[in-house]
Amino acid sequence: MGGHRGDWRSDLIRRTMVSRTGLEVSNRRHHKEGCFRLDSSNLASGWRLVYANLVSLRFILVARFTGVHPMRQAWIVPATLTATLLWTLTTSSLALVALAGCEGPMAIDLPATPESALSPKTRSEAAQEAKVKLTPVKSYADLINQLKNLKVPGGKFIVIDAWATWCGPCKENFPHLVEMHEKYAKQGVVVCSLSMDTGSVAKEFAAAEKFLKQSQAVFPNYITENPDEMFESLDISAIPAVFFFSTDGKLLKAFTMEDVNNQFTYEQVEAEIKARLSSPAGE
Repeated sequence: MGGHRGDWRSDLIRRTMVSRTGLEVSNRRHHKEGCFRLDSSNLASGWRLVYANLVSLRFILVARFTGVHPMRQAWIVPATLTATLLWTLTTSSLALVALAGCEGPMAIDLPATPESALSPKTRSEAAQEAKVKLTPVKSYADLINQLKNLKVPGGKFIVIDAWATWCGPCKENFPHLVEMHEKYAKQGVVVCSLSMDTGSVAKEFAAAEKFLKQSQAVFPNYITENPDEMFESLDISAIPAVFFFSTDGKLLKAFTMEDVNNQFTYEQVEAEIKARLSSPAGE
């Protein structure tokens, strides 16, 4: 008889573990995919899980305190009922949280990190990002006026990189532009960027600004409000592209992707910078 009770008790425990495993799997799926949308199917799954735990717990408690197979037990003591209800409430909360979810990635409110807790590198990066500015330009003529008005002391010529957030190669090569600014700014090279995203569209403006901040592009940055006009005025159909301008807005040289058999590299751009710096006129 004892062996028999051990068998059916083991079976009850195994069934309870299956129910708990269902909740754990739901939790893992919830975190992996972010959040589920709150709908009737999720709620139904949650309540089914609660009911399974309720039944399994009742069986185990009855068997534990009475020693009688639960299928032969027609009543349940108040203490067992109380414990079952407490377990049900706990399981309900976990199940509904795990299965209901939300429409976007899981949002967790965390306390703000105090400034004193930031590492020196983090504070430096935050300071650099604060310096990044993005200026909209309405047209090519507006861009030239902006370049003329830079008034950089000791500026010899301007290097402007045309890029866009939708251009993978542009973003991959952008660190070269940042590096050239760091290496040659003190020698009179004015590095700029020109986003070919649509600056009049808030979402595109924000995406370009975010990328520039992440890249710590602490030099003049522009974004066109009319990409079609800018492509036409620059006489290009593809990006990235790099242009050399004089400080008075005159186009000196262009590196473009127009010739499929002669694609430029940023090493060539840097070589051009060095050559111009070494020339007497600087242009």
